[in-house]
Amino acid sequence: MDINRNLERELDNLGIFELRSLARQVGVKSPTTKKRSELMDKIKLVIVGNELPEIKSRVGRPAKKMINSEAILSNIMAQVDEKVENRYSVINPFSGEIVFEQSIDYDITALSSQIIAVGGILRKTARNSFFFYSCMSLSNKLYVTVPYDLVKENKMIEGDFIFGSANKLIGKNVAMLNSIKKVNNVDVDKLGEVVALDYILPEKYISFDSSPLFEGQCYTKQVEDNKELLKNIEYNANILSSQGYECVCLGVELSLESKLTLDKVSNLTTIYSMFDDAPVLSYEAMLDTINHVRALFLRGKKVVLFIYNMVNMYPMLDMYFSSKGSAIALGHTMETLQAIKTLIGLAKATKSASVTAFAYYQKEDIENLGKEIKDIKRN
Repeated sequence: MDINRNLERELDNLGIFELRSLARQVGVKSPTTKKRSELMDKIKLVIVGNELPEIKSRVGRPAKKMINSEAILSNIMAQVDEKVENRYSVINPFSGEIVFEQSIDYDITALSSQIIAVGGILRKTARNSFFFYSCMSLSNKLYVTVPYDLVKENKMIEGDFIFGSANKLIGKNVAMLNSIKKVNNVDVDKLGEVVALDYILPEKYISFDSSPLFEGQCYTKQVEDNKELLKNIEYNANILSSQGYECVCLGVELSLESKLTLDKVSNLTTIYSMFDDAPVLSYEAMLDTINHVRALFLRGKKVVLFIYNMVNMYPMLDMYFSSKGSAIALGHTMETLQAIKTLIGLAKATKSASVTAFAYYQKEDIENLGKEIKDIKRN
């Protein structure tokens, strides 16, 4: 369904007074001063979430309404609303582009004046709309829609980590972003530009476990158990972040204890799924990680990616892709192997930026390690 076309058809049937009344309801500022074409454009931008609506104060006389404006709005919103059950996300193995087809059922006329702090990794849909899940609370993830004008004004790209404030929708676990304070942990007005990429062979060194290694490559790290794994990430993240590296950790199927331990590591961005989460959430955590690391790299940052217990990735991806109809051959779906290739393929370097990845395996998983590497190379 072409949402913009359907909206335009509905709005084109309205008179100027109906358009003004509708504009007041959805939050278009000063509708009586705008011409018909401008009113239609503004209404469309607000309804599809690409422009912030005006939040009206509850004090004072209520705005005028046409008798049938509620019915008109309901009819229009019925054609715009989408259901959360239809969500999915895809890696395009040819272009490397990640596309999220994910939306949620919400009514932008129900925005409250309640302001809340939100933060999360920016996602883009195939419709060029933007959203993220706020990770301010482990137990209560909030869907945050991001107006296009904020994205454009602040020159954000998919994968940027946003911290700002939002208006919560009444009675829904949904909010609309209204301001941005930090992007990738720096003030928004100090955000670096996207740089041109000129790849080079790794030539600079990074200190890992007190040993020099080339930046821009992917390494494996064997540990005895989960306790040693967590200690090793904490030790290296603290040292590397103090040296100017952006540290990111991807954790799939984390226990609550592991998640809380990683949260205590300063200057480490942890993108995760929990042990009891559905496979799709592990897959989307990986996609968010790929996007975030790419965004940091494009902004000229030196990035260190810690991949927590790599072996956990394979069964979760296989379960997700199998549920979508993919066949398992040679132990895994082809999509699983492509996804892993995309993840470890993030490791690269330019003159000013780099991504260095460390994939962790516990000792008990060492037999699987050899098999997984052979599968990747074979495919």
